[in-house]
Amino acid sequence: MIRWILRKGYTVDVHLSAEEIFYAAIIAGVLTIAVEFLLSRFSLMFAHSTVFEYESSELERILKKCSSLFPKDVVKFKGETFRRGMILRITTQERRVFEGGLVGQNFDNMICVVTSKHIIAHDLGSIKEIRLVAGIGEARSWQNR
Repeated sequence: MIRWILRKGYTVDVHLSAEEIFYAAIIAGVLTIAVEFLLSRFSLMFAHSTVFEYESSELERILKKCSSLFPKDVVKFKGETFRRGMILRITTQERRVFEGGLVGQNFDNMICVVTSKHIIAHDLGSIKEIRLVAGIGEARSWQNR
């Protein structure tokens, strides 16, 4: 028997067997694992933003270096054409999702994307999907900051 003493002198008596406590612990564990799994899946969709946190002088230096390493302005992927400066949402075959501004493509078939926290170079062959989030005119703010 479990007795809880509440405010103002009230008490609550709960009669639980060891078997009921054991099953309650198992259910709590399964629910915790399920919630953590769902949160980890949905956090991939919502964790990436296009708010850039670089200082403008640092960003300019980074973009110049990336532009020289990834000189091609146009990336062609599954019949679609993407240009430097477009904001893209990229899904890899490992189901990783990142969103950022396209810097370019190099001659080894890799693309460079600047996100809010990282600069990502990824092999074009291991990308599952590329979706346009914002066009060139809308995406200039991250370049000319």
